Amino acid sequence: MIFWQSPVLRHRPHARSEHAGNSSLLDPAATSWQNTWMIHLRDARQNELPSLSALCLRSKAVWGYDDAFMIACRTELTLVPDELKSTQVQVAERGTIVAGLAQVKVTDTDADLLKLFVEPALLRSGVGSLLFEWATARAKSLGAVRMVIEADPGAAPFYERMGACYAGFAPSQSIPGRVLPRMLLELDKPASIRPRVSS
Repeated sequence: MIFWQSPVLRHRPHARSEHAGNSSLLDPAATSWQNTWMIHLRDARQNELPSLSALCLRSKAVWGYDDAFMIACRTELTLVPDELKSTQVQVAERGTIVAGLAQVKVTDTDADLLKLFVEPALLRSGVGSLLFEWATARAKSLGAVRMVIEADPGAAPFYERMGACYAGFAPSQSIPGRVLPRMLLELDKPASIRPRVSS
């Protein structure tokens, strides 16, 4: 699947929350209209799982976590071969460069967005939005009607602007005692009528 990253980015109204006013690194930058290229989406390959896992760790680290935190997250952020059978993993490429990845797991009518990471040098380029749109489309095609996102606090504003709503908190799978924003996206509603509150 190939996408042409248009010079004109779709406007997504900002939502008001405890994070309002905070810019997510996943959001397109004001000058990202200059970043126009072919983005190719494809399935992940088993032989690249180590490099994709390393990308996840590099992307996670942009939020300023220390070495101890990153070591604790390593297992959760590592992709293993069995996941290519039990989940959907998609890779975004810019030419020959891997720009990011997304991972979705569908169980009955619920989808879990397990991973969405962008290469740090390409953050705020629109790659994250393309991967998120792939994730929602793939989840719907597999019968999901809602998507659950346990978001990094730094990325939560991005998901909110993509239409997800806050739905409490979830325990971290890596850091005992840490909680993450739990977010929900109703997939059976057109994006234009998903609840958003303008800022």
